[in-house]
Amino acid sequence: MTKIATRLTDFDVVILAGGNSRRMGGRDKLTLVRDGSTLLDIVLLGCAAAVPTPGRIVIVGPRRTLSATVPVSVLWTREKPAGTGPAAAITTGIAASDAATVVVLAGDSPYGPGAIPALLSTLADHSDVDVAALVDTEGLVQPLCAAYSRSALLRAKARLGDPAARPARALLTGLRVARVQDSGAWARDLDTPAEAIALGFA
Repeated sequence: MTKIATRLTDFDVVILAGGNSRRMGGRDKLTLVRDGSTLLDIVLLGCAAAVPTPGRIVIVGPRRTLSATVPVSVLWTREKPAGTGPAAAITTGIAASDAATVVVLAGDSPYGPGAIPALLSTLADHSDVDVAALVDTEGLVQPLCAAYSRSALLRAKARLGDPAARPARALLTGLRVARVQDSGAWARDLDTPAEAIALGFA
């Protein structure tokens, strides 16, 4: 299999689901419901519907009950110590994956899985880059909606050292990034009660 074909087909998804939801008043936002499905269910359903489909889905965060309608099995893991931030969660997630490419998504972004095909194809089309990352409408690179070369991410982990309390963006330092423009509200996330209402969650 060529390197490009491998980047397109041999991939896992790591979903970060360990936030403490401070801006939601402590309520677990991933359990908010829209049309009978929790926010986490919706993200998982989006991953299952992606073309191509992931080999494995790793959720980094506390175990939650999933709907019977979710047609995928998941592997649960947790950064140690728990709650030490997104960089720690990503490095924990890649330890549970052995795929050539790792797609990292935020568990509070219901439309994030829609970016998977564009991220993978961009990474495959640019053999000289390490990561294809979404760029939101404000021009900001989103490390939590990105497809990473596993080998590059492991190098970034080694350079970073202790990932505790480090932002996800710290892992991008030294990596060659291809930008993918957001064309489907893929970067939109849910942090506050007002955003929950705007996105139809209760």
